[in-house]
Amino acid sequence: MDLSVSGCFIETAMPNLERGTLVEVYFVTNQLQLRVQGNITEVRQKRGAGISFVNVSPRRAERIAALVSELAEKQGKY
Repeated sequence: MDLSVSGCFIETAMPNLERGTLVEVYFVTNQLQLRVQGNITEVRQKRGAGISFVNVSPRRAERIAALVSELAEKQGKY
């Protein structure tokens, strides 16, 4: 639902998510595949979870920033 260089918010109906849980986020979009470690920082029951990215290398951060810019540009065209 939402993506930034520092984290994301995902839709999920999983009821067992808890703040502080370490997760791995895997993105496949626009010919780009990324794996990022994260920490669940927010849980909204029956809606989703906020994830803060951790241990992101500078190169991976640049790739995420490029993806965010690309998606924002596409969204502005609609």
